Amino acid sequence: MTNNNTAINQPSNATANLPAGRLFLVSTLVLFYELSLIRYLGTEIPIVGFFKNLILIATFLGFGVGLQAKLSKTRGFQLFGYTAFIPVVIVMILSRTFLSGVAYLDITDEAVLLGSYSQITGMIVLLITFVIAMIPLIYLGAIVANYFDAFSKPLHAYGWNILGSLAGTLGFTLFSSLSSPPSVWFLVCGLLFMGTVIADREAIGGKKWRLFATLGYLPAILTLSFTLARMMLGYPDIIWTPYYKVELYPMTYTTGEATGHGLTVNNTWFQRSFDTTYLDHPEELDEEAPSARTLRFIAPFVFAQPKSVLVLGSGLGNDTASAIYHGVERIHAIDIDPVIVELSDEYHPNQPYRDESVTVTIDDARHYLSASPEKYDLILFGVLEARSLFSQFSNLRLDNYVYTREAIEAAKEHLSPGGVLWLNMWVPKPWVKDKFDLLMQEVYGESFVVLQGAGSSHYSFVGCDGCSAERFAEIVQTFEQISVVPSVEEGAAAASTPTDDWPHIFFRTRSLPTTYLVLLGGLVLLSIIPIRSTFKRPFKLDWGFFFMGAAFLLIEAGAVVRMALLAGTTWLVNGAVFAAVLVFIFLSNWAVIRWQIKAWRPVFILLVITLLFAYFFPFSTLLTLPNWMAISLGAAILTLPVLFSGIIFSVFFRDAEVPSRALASNLFGAILGGFTEYFSMLTGNRAMSLVALAIYFLALLSFQKSQKK
Repeated sequence: MTNNNTAINQPSNATANLPAGRLFLVSTLVLFYELSLIRYLGTEIPIVGFFKNLILIATFLGFGVGLQAKLSKTRGFQLFGYTAFIPVVIVMILSRTFLSGVAYLDITDEAVLLGSYSQITGMIVLLITFVIAMIPLIYLGAIVANYFDAFSKPLHAYGWNILGSLAGTLGFTLFSSLSSPPSVWFLVCGLLFMGTVIADREAIGGKKWRLFATLGYLPAILTLSFTLARMMLGYPDIIWTPYYKVELYPMTYTTGEATGHGLTVNNTWFQRSFDTTYLDHPEELDEEAPSARTLRFIAPFVFAQPKSVLVLGSGLGNDTASAIYHGVERIHAIDIDPVIVELSDEYHPNQPYRDESVTVTIDDARHYLSASPEKYDLILFGVLEARSLFSQFSNLRLDNYVYTREAIEAAKEHLSPGGVLWLNMWVPKPWVKDKFDLLMQEVYGESFVVLQGAGSSHYSFVGCDGCSAERFAEIVQTFEQISVVPSVEEGAAAASTPTDDWPHIFFRTRSLPTTYLVLLGGLVLLSIIPIRSTFKRPFKLDWGFFFMGAAFLLIEAGAVVRMALLAGTTWLVNGAVFAAVLVFIFLSNWAVIRWQIKAWRPVFILLVITLLFAYFFPFSTLLTLPNWMAISLGAAILTLPVLFSGIIFSVFFRDAEVPSRALASNLFGAILGGFTEYFSMLTGNRAMSLVALAIYFLALLSFQKSQKK
């Protein structure tokens, strides 16, 4: 009898390899599909991109519900095949309706958020998006749960799950780096789904597996058809770079005369490839923004009379073209996206990057400022436009490190004696002007001026050590379209200046805006429904694993945010973070299996030490290193706590009474962590390490309590 049970619970290596391979394949599908949804929905529905972690939380919730849904594999395959393409269809519908434009979504005056509809409609769109992202993951979670149950040792199943997740993460990062469009992402998802179905066709039985495998292609077929239809109907060129979705439109004056191309980034207006030979063109005087053109493309060069210029965020090259137009001898253009720089050669009328006076460097602006020793007569903060800053990393709220106090101080150090720093900014609300006003006061004291293009929302913040008020006044005397805006008195403005720890230029103060509170409240209520349906009694949650999940997501999300300081907010950087996290989880799981670790208390001490180290470590010092080294070291420092928390997780997971329930509890805890991370807008980013530490102590107490029982 004992031998029979052993045979049942300890499958042969040949048999065990089957669920291992299938679990690896479906885990790869889960991560690849999840990341595809995060980027696709966060880009195509602009409002979604303004709310950090929204789709990530939705997918975690769906996957956790699926792990406890008790669905058969056959049912899971069938329902995922039916629901996987629903988000694609919804996006296609929304992109053709009034939901694709840009306007304000503010409930109060606490933040600048953009949408194309009323507050109520916006919240409904967000909740619908949350649901449609959650549903397909329920069925993927059910499939994974069935494969988990085929293992007699939970840690072995968990190891294969992590390896598959790592493969999915690296795969999506690779396709993003190759500028592949969503049709390719979903095609890969279809292939992975088909492979999983074929691998398990005997268990599915009959001819059903052929139907399920075919269903996997529907998202790819739909997105490919939509792309072809747009091309046939003459829609603008669409390019998915490693950083943005870019669309280009031919533009004309009101008279019909051609004047370059318009560029949108992630469905939000970005800039126009302006022909500098038209600066004195009579048609330009009839347009709405001649004062903005003067403020940005003429005044900096007339005022500074520079021989050398640094353009941070050069984009399609308007500022660079203006520098050439004004005879600057040495021009250095910095931009993070090589694709947009390449597009300049084709779409900018002046083709500025081909000029012999121009040097182009593909780099994050903040990294360049720390790594380069060069000095310049004029530093221009170019097309780092406010309206495109919200969703450059799709569904992860952008924390912009280019406009912090530390960044302005770093730029100032690159100025020649008497050099000028010229920061252009779109100012949608008066307090945005006050924030930058206070920022310049902190860096320049009284040696700066605030300028406004007459009748526009375009402002320039100009700093120049040693420049007198009389010299600043020369700008207004020279250009009647520009006026000096009175500087706000220190302490008079209710606005917080952005820093590396709180890099939010479009949130008024260190607070959680009402818009976010309303959304969080709605999502919490919405999340309770599937959790309650999964656990009939809430206290059936494994609370130790629940708190471990909450702290884990805080570490991961915090690492993503703080890594943006080192190399910008890009899919490559964030892919490095996700990969580092998964590698550490795999290593911790392997260590527990290999050495049969049972003493978790010493490991907890190491966890505390690494979290405190991540909190106190000055990450700006890594900016002086080469990009690859800064990214590698930064990701290692920020995610090292995951190695030790992973060991603790695996020690307890090994003895979990119901492994699938423990894993589901962990995922539901991650939802709490995702919601908690929003409070970084109140506390700053570094404080999340301390919050994670406090939650780990709750996990410790919960595990100790369960052991006593």
